[in-house]
Amino acid sequence: MKIKSYLPFLMLILLGAIQGEASASAIDDEVAAARKAYEQAEAEAAKAEEKAKLTAAEAAAATKAVNTAADKGGNATKASSNKIVPSSDSASPGLVTYSIYLTSHYSEAEAVSEQGRLAKRDIQTTIVPVTVKHHMWYRLLVSEHHNKTEALARLKAIKSIAGAKSAWLDAKKTK
Repeated sequence: MKIKSYLPFLMLILLGAIQGEASASAIDDEVAAARKAYEQAEAEAAKAEEKAKLTAAEAAAATKAVNTAADKGGNATKASSNKIVPSSDSASPGLVTYSIYLTSHYSEAEAVSEQGRLAKRDIQTTIVPVTVKHHMWYRLLVSEHHNKTEALARLKAIKSIAGAKSAWLDAKKTK
């Protein structure tokens, strides 16, 4: 008789143990899924690192192309392998000056922040305030050139090195 009175309790204990094993199995499955996700993230990070190395190689190739164009152009400004330096050409009256701008910002603080980010990549810029439709914009000027071919080659190299898709060339006639 005593065994019959304990039987419901024993069944509950056994049922709890079975459910516990099921929970442990579910936890093991979650751990395995998390481990798989971690391994995939590691593989993606390795691919991204490899792609960054290729991007650096492309930037070096673009710099080499600019240097080759500079050697052929005569008075062109050479780009170093990891630094972009503004051109020091002096403006003559009546010539067209081609300015290379990387970005334009709504606030001066944004422009200063971007200038700092570019400085870490050894890209020297100057902040140029410009009024457009009654609003002050802050543009980041990289360099100025008097030769359009040189300016276009430099623009292409700067886009590659800085990763700037919105860089543009602005032509102005000097007085």
